[in-house]
Amino acid sequence: MKKDNNYTTLTPKDVTGDMFDCLSRLSGLEHKILVFLANKVINQSTENHECVYDIRDFWEQRERTLNGKNYYEFRECVENISKLRYTVKVGSFNTCGYWFSRVGFYEGGTEGLVKFDDYSYDFMCEYIKDKNNCTGLMDMTSKYGIRLYNCLKDHIGERDFVVPLEKLKVDMGVDKNKCSEYRYFKRDVMAPAIFEVNNHTDFLVSFKEKRTNRYVSHLVFTILRKQPVIE
Repeated sequence: MKKDNNYTTLTPKDVTGDMFDCLSRLSGLEHKILVFLANKVINQSTENHECVYDIRDFWEQRERTLNGKNYYEFRECVENISKLRYTVKVGSFNTCGYWFSRVGFYEGGTEGLVKFDDYSYDFMCEYIKDKNNCTGLMDMTSKYGIRLYNCLKDHIGERDFVVPLEKLKVDMGVDKNKCSEYRYFKRDVMAPAIFEVNNHTDFLVSFKEKRTNRYVSHLVFTILRKQPVIE
């Protein structure tokens, strides 16, 4: 780390993946913090995709008081996010970048600074464009819930949306050596993911199994938007 005036500027490490793959590497708390920071930057509508924020605001949203432990916990999460390097395809070229082009913390205070690069800013604008879902995304604790949300959000209103099981495992970031048997994938990945999507977003998901030669080969989803409660 190197000092830049009163800010500590972080030097990222090369941990590469596409943007959704990067999201799957985050812990639940890191994901909440990334959404919090993106929401701050987007709402302030700055041309350079940069903002100064107060760590206390994040913990107050979580109904917790800032203390030394969660202050450093927040900083550690931001540092972990800053180490992720993504790849995006631009035309016929693969372009690499970091989620943050600048990250800093004001020494002796509770303020921090974050600047998204152009690609990560555009990605996060799309990711949290539905403000009704922004709070829900921050409440998710399972990376599989986050990935399932990303896989299905463009298919709201569809019935019998078919996804090959192996493709779904890849899209949800499931390790090849984990949940090789479908029963474990269903129990350890799909069950918590469906629970989180249904409880923390504005749509409801259900699925049924499609078999080929007696084995589950596809999942067939129904994705419906929740109806507003009539009082």
